[in-house]
Parts: sequence; structure tokens; C-alpha cells
Amino acid sequence: LQKRILRALAIGDLESRPPESLRARNGPCSVSPTNSAICAPKWAETSRNPFAMCSCPIASLFTRCFEIAKPRRFWPTQLAPRKAEFTMTDSAADDLAIAREVISIERDALSALGESLGPSFKAAIDLIITNPGYVIVAGVGKSGHVGQKIAASLASTGTPAFFLHPTEASHGDLGMVVPGAVVLAISYSGESSELIDLLRYCRGAEIPVIGMTRSETSRLGRGSDVLLQMPVHQEACPNGLAPTSSTTMTLALGDALTVALMARRGFSREDFGSRHPGGKLGKSLHTVADFLADRNDPVPLVAADAGFEPVVQAIAEGRQGCVGVVDADGKYVGIITDGDLRRAMAPEAARERADQMMTPGGTTFLAHEKISLVIDTLSRLRISNGYVLEDARPIGIIHIKDLLAEGYL
Repeated sequence: LQKRILRALAIGDLESRPPESLRARNGPCSVSPTNSAICAPKWAETSRNPFAMCSCPIASLFTRCFEIAKPRRFWPTQLAPRKAEFTMTDSAADDLAIAREVISIERDALSALGESLGPSFKAAIDLIITNPGYVIVAGVGKSGHVGQKIAASLASTGTPAFFLHPTEASHGDLGMVVPGAVVLAISYSGESSELIDLLRYCRGAEIPVIGMTRSETSRLGRGSDVLLQMPVHQEACPNGLAPTSSTTMTLALGDALTVALMARRGFSREDFGSRHPGGKLGKSLHTVADFLADRNDPVPLVAADAGFEPVVQAIAEGRQGCVGVVDADGKYVGIITDGDLRRAMAPEAARERADQMMTPGGTTFLAHEKISLVIDTLSRLRISNGYVLEDARPIGIIHIKDLLAEGYL
């Protein structure tokens, strides 16, 4: 009988009344003498155990089953306040209204977070700056997912960091937590049991802990050397259960730490580029020297006194659509393009030497300049290539097709 009742509780069959078979077998009780609703007041009208007031045998059995089944989803221990009740919708207008409501709730949560920041935030920055080791970010569930992003952001912006899963920490990965490190532990409730071993280890090894939680009296709040307390705010979830506003606040607080540390360290665009060599963002921060480093193609060049045929041959062999012109000292003096070559072939041109056919100067770049500058210059002038100079001597050439082929465009 107990198994049947538990099975019924699991699927929600007992929300209004017990099964008919139980009612017929046990008769009326002190709560419902008329036997119309034996031991089954509506769940919404009862706080904790709806059968505690009844002394009949069936109520005692229900009481026992209720205590066993208490952790199930039908009796949440605490529901966060809700700003609005959402119902099933089938129109785009309703979907947009819900989306705007969610964004409004989370915007209010971020405003509350900003107002709550105080001296503890500066203390957290100071703690990270003064400890030379890694920032070890830990959290489980949604806090863990946000923690992974925070660790990645810190590592890519000048603060060495990695994510440590608390469960793995309990099974040997605590060896990663060494003196000089700072642990950033995240739990909105502050009561995640998976963090217990990590917090206990940090306390014994004197590893400082920065806690991100809503409660200073929680397990995490009490175990933190620096507490970044987040405000209590309703979740945007209509049931008040799914982490929404809380994860948004956690993510924003992690970004605030990241940017504040960047400013404290004087982290530059060049520093950022050196840590992001891949992707379009990283490539845009490459220098001309980075682009030329892996290129062994010979640079097409001719002497200033070279004749028409050597110029044509150099352009054909170089496959860049141009050739650079250098003087007797090897210094760059100009460029001959396909267009210059066609103009030199006109009957009235009378151009026999390279220095007579060339465009003096032309567009050139330096090794330390950014590839983004090169792309902007080539696009603005509507030209295909430019020579790279070092001490006025050409050391390479950049062609727009090569930039396109290597993913810079």
C-alpha cells in the first residue's frame, strides 16, 4: 500500500484526494467525517504536511509517505517571488511580451547588483593582484557554466585562471590548488554541498577564497575571505526556479572583475592580440611582421636601371602583379604595376628603364604596423598590394589576395 501511495505521489494523482480504494477500505476520519474528502485537503490550502492534523491510520500512512517524498518537486522548500504569471501562449505578440518582461526583470537585477557593490569588490581585486598564482574558479550547475566563462575571460585578459569542478576536486584535483592561488567560488544560494571539500581544504592550506553568493550566513558566505554578496532578486522564470536573473548577475559580476583587473594591470590591445592569435579578432591584431614570419616567397625586385624585358620577367615570376624598384644601395624607390607596364608600352612613352616606368614611392608599410591598418589602407586606396620596408629596404610584400586566403578578410 505504501508503494502504491508513493507511486501516486510521484505522478501527482493525490493532489485532490486519495484513491477510491483507500477511501472505501478505511472509512471516515476525524478530519472528514462525511468521507467526502478523506485525509485530502487541497494541497494549495495546506502548508507542509496536509495530514498531520489527522489521527486515522490512513492519515498516518500518508504522513509517513509525505515525509519520504518531501524532496519531490510538488513541495519546493522555497519559491522565489515572481513578478508575473506566464501561461501557455500561441501568438508572437505574447512571446514578445514575455521576452520583454524577462529582460526587464534581469535589467532590474543588474541595477540592484551595481548598487550593491562596495569595498569588498576592491578587496577582491587587491587579493587577486597581490597573489601571483592562478585564479581558480569553482562552481556547479549553472554557476559552474558561468564560472567557466569567467575563468576563460580572466585568462585571456592577463589574469591566469582556470576552472576547477568541485566534484573532481574532491577526487584528487585539489592538488591543483597550491599556495599563491586564489579560489573564486560561485554559488547563488551559498549552500552547494559540492563546495564543502574545497572550502575545507582552502581553510587548512590557507588559500584565500573569494565567494560570490547572495547570503553572508550561508556555508560559502561564512567560508569566504572576501565576500562578493549579490542581491536577492526574483528570477525571471515564471516558476521562480530556473536560474535566470541570478546567473545574469553572476556573469556581470565576473565581467566586472575581469575588466577591473585589466585596468589595474594596464592590459593593452597588443596584449590582447598576443593571446588571441586565432579567429578574425585575433588576426586583426596581428602585425605585418606576424604575417611575413611564415612566408618564404622571394620579394620581386629590379634595379632602377633595369630594362623593359627584365621588368616584364620579374613581374611574371613574382606573381604579385607588380615589381619593386631599388637603387644601387638596395633602398626602395618605387613600384611598377601592370598598369605602369601597359603605359610604358605605348608608342609615345619612350620609357626604357625601370626608374622611368615606375610610380615613385607607392604605398608601403612597416613591420610593426597592424594588419588591420594594412587592410584599411588597401581598401581605401583600392589597390592590391604594398611593400614592407625596414630601414628603407624592402623585406616583403603584402597582397590583398594573400590576406583573403589566410582569413584576414
